[in-house]
Amino acid sequence: MKSNPAKPLPRTISKALNTGLKFLRHPVKKLTFIHTSSFDPIYSRNHDLILSGLSDDKKVLVSVEAKADEPFGELICNVGSNNPNSKIPQRLELLKNSIFGRTTDDMIGNVRYQLLTGVAGALIEAKNWGAGISVFIVHEFVSKALDYKKVKLNSNDFKYFVRILSEKPDLAIQPDELIEIGIVRGGEFVPSDIKLFIGKIQTRMI
Repeated sequence: MKSNPAKPLPRTISKALNTGLKFLRHPVKKLTFIHTSSFDPIYSRNHDLILSGLSDDKKVLVSVEAKADEPFGELICNVGSNNPNSKIPQRLELLKNSIFGRTTDDMIGNVRYQLLTGVAGALIEAKNWGAGISVFIVHEFVSKALDYKKVKLNSNDFKYFVRILSEKPDLAIQPDELIEIGIVRGGEFVPSDIKLFIGKIQTRMI
């Protein structure tokens, strides 16, 4: 784990944050690469980047998930289905109920596993850092060297997730945009008193 002292907010992230938060006038208090959040004594996930800062004097925790053309994991409906001894399905039920307020239906089943655990991890980490606001951002990298169909699928999977999470079926989130989700139901590990925002940034590479 690598951390840096307070510094100005990275430009690629600041534009998205300022669509929903007054963040630019505050420095980033801490910047951490590859940080791990634990959902329970057994399971954890890695954040590609963690930022801690302030918005109107409220502490904010930003979790960034970097994505090129690799998928956001399996569909939730397929996770752990091939191993009858796996404890992942039970853990998954708790996460779905904590984030969506319900467990199994066809709409939630078509959400990608990494997006669900990414948001849960962002909220858990916000609680661990004493933040009142949690932001989950997908940083999408676009390049001619990548598989366009896979990049497009990731983009569609993210849009679908945001629509289900926000309960706004026509919502079309754009790069550099931040959407306020609000408070989730929460559970044993996921807090129910931290405001959630979700967004996307995009970097085009030569």
